[in-house]
Amino acid sequence: MAKENDHIIGSVQLQTFPDFIFLSSLAVLESHRHQGAAKKLLNQALKSVVQDIYLYTIIPDFFEKFGFIKTAPIANLPSKNTYECEYCQPNKCVTMVKKR
Repeated sequence: MAKENDHIIGSVQLQTFPDFIFLSSLAVLESHRHQGAAKKLLNQALKSVVQDIYLYTIIPDFFEKFGFIKTAPIANLPSKNTYECEYCQPNKCVTMVKKR
């Protein structure tokens, strides 16, 4: 979690699967965006990961800066329905991976 003055301003969540890690959430309060909090959260989360990391996103340009590339979903990824992607922006949502 990212905090400012004892208030949570952002968080990241990784889920562990047998063959990969899934980045299921990266969020920063709107009032604190574009100030580096998401970058810090993601860098911290990536430090300890030794498996490939997958995610769904509508902002692939952000994740490309961290070495993620667009890819086809693999069979064992969680369903996009689990993350309500169908209500977000399904035409913009892509699957990405960072190979380890």
